[in-house]
Amino acid sequence: MRKRWLGLTMLFLVLGLSVWSYAAHQDKAATPELKILLAGKKIKINERYSFQYEFPQKPRLGTAVLKIALYDTQSELSEQRSSSLIILGSYDMPSMRGHHASPPLPIKTNRLGDYLFPVDLVMRGEWEIVLSFQEDGQEIYSGAVLLKV
Repeated sequence: MRKRWLGLTMLFLVLGLSVWSYAAHQDKAATPELKILLAGKKIKINERYSFQYEFPQKPRLGTAVLKIALYDTQSELSEQRSSSLIILGSYDMPSMRGHHASPPLPIKTNRLGDYLFPVDLVMRGEWEIVLSFQEDGQEIYSGAVLLKV
């Protein structure tokens, strides 16, 4: 009888920890106010800036590069390319939040002024890339790129 009681206590303890762990995992879900960004479309950040992103090659396992072109609409030339904003990028798998996460890192530009963000896709499934556009240390826009590998 005592062994059965101990076994049931352990079972309920394990189940309780599993439920608690699942609930804690759900709290880490992406914030619902993030906009889902569409590839190939110009996306307006504010009255001055807009951007467009693409993957030059189809994303697959390994390192995929996200290419972002930023445009300044208040330049002398209509919609001139710009690299004047700081863009922070991070990525994770929504179904396994935190297990493959990268911290927000500044995205570097190449010599042509394109922002290039390498994303390490380590397993198949759905991935979320969060972009945060900052000017003078303040976030002015954020959104999420969703992709499936």
